[in-house]
Amino acid sequence: EQEAYVCLMMRQRSENVLEFKIGTVSSPAYSSYLCDDPNLDKSDWMTQA
Repeated sequence: EQEAYVCLMMRQRSENVLEFKIGTVSSPAYSSYLCDDPNLDKSDWMTQA
């Protein structure tokens, strides 16, 4: 089992709806570059109600 950091970007669309994107790059240590645009999934935001 390996541990790694990855970006999970979330935004609240409404009171009961959350949208998120998941990073495509992982790292054994935390780094803010994980949430840079080139490292995020290029698809639309995923929605969770």
